[in-house]
Amino acid sequence: MTTYHENLNNRIQHENAILTQENLQDNKNIIIYVSMKKERLGTILEVSESIRDLGYSPNEMIDKNVNILMPPCLRNPHQAQLRVHLETNSSGEKFHTNFKVFARTKAGDVIPCYLYLTICPVFQEEVIYLGLLRPVKTEKEYIIINDQGEIDCYSRSIAEKCKVSDQNALKLADVFLNPDAVIEAVRAANSKAHSTSH
Repeated sequence: MTTYHENLNNRIQHENAILTQENLQDNKNIIIYVSMKKERLGTILEVSESIRDLGYSPNEMIDKNVNILMPPCLRNPHQAQLRVHLETNSSGEKFHTNFKVFARTKAGDVIPCYLYLTICPVFQEEVIYLGLLRPVKTEKEYIIINDQGEIDCYSRSIAEKCKVSDQNALKLADVFLNPDAVIEAVRAANSKAHSTSH
């Protein structure tokens, strides 16, 4: 590990002082430091061990663009937003608040998360964004649709129900135009609602 990364690691304690207690109440947060330097905009500088919850090892994430953790259809808009922040020196309304995002695991599954963002003070002439990404436990299922109306990625449970192992294998018709699947899903939901009401 370089001196740069060691110093970056040491900043975690300093940054924890300005983060909300709610964000720090457990160790499930994935801590991500991202460069806002023009030459490597969006590059991951450091990430916590809890990135393993998304299927990645910390070492393989260093020097990768943070967009790798997003559904493919959101990567270009996100990079464009980073450029706007860089050019306007504006932090935007998303900072210092928890907001919901979708992360993509290494296996390609989409999961909902809460993200808390803050800006580290200038460090070695580089502005660094600090993000706390917290996966949300939920029984809800998600399908992300791209601008072309195609499935971009989806929840693991959907892949299991449709018996597909490749994120590119599932088409909209498989999910929405299969009457048997829709009827089965409605029956399952009604059955669950009935059992919980008694």
